[in-house]
Amino acid sequence: MIEKLLKEQTNNTLIQIFRYTLSGAISVTVDIYFLLFFTEVMGIHFLLSAAMAYVLSVIVNYMTSINWVFNQHNNRNVAAQLGIFMITGLICLCILESAMWHLTHAAHFHYMEAKIFIMLATSLLNFHLRRYLLSTAQGGLRKIHSFSSAIRFIASSKAAISLSFSNSSKDVSK
Repeated sequence: MIEKLLKEQTNNTLIQIFRYTLSGAISVTVDIYFLLFFTEVMGIHFLLSAAMAYVLSVIVNYMTSINWVFNQHNNRNVAAQLGIFMITGLICLCILESAMWHLTHAAHFHYMEAKIFIMLATSLLNFHLRRYLLSTAQGGLRKIHSFSSAIRFIASSKAAISLSFSNSSKDVSK
């Protein structure tokens, strides 16, 4: 069982989610460490620190995902894979920066609280986008379903966050 979970190549979605979670834990550690280091030790503004830390964590996540989670290490098109990771990473970075600004300024979260909340919210998006874009297996309907699930998740998350901001703005103005 351990061999199947950790070592064998697989297209099993549950095993890939498990591996992505472990890979994500490593990336989160890198992200949090460098966010704190850049902000608290280097004195860099937290929004710039968050962007720099996120880029470092995407690189770590790319390496573990390609070589272990999605079984793409034998694929020779490294530039395309890295491009996919950078595009999905850029999308999530835009969401991260916007959400961090809103959570810290409108909802008055501490920057670390905002970062943790956003990381949880974007992890599902990242998984579905990367799995969809990196998958070389046939089965387009399954891919479309996974991708559309990710888009629906983003839309519902955005609506919930917008609603909470509008409610918190009303509370602050009273």
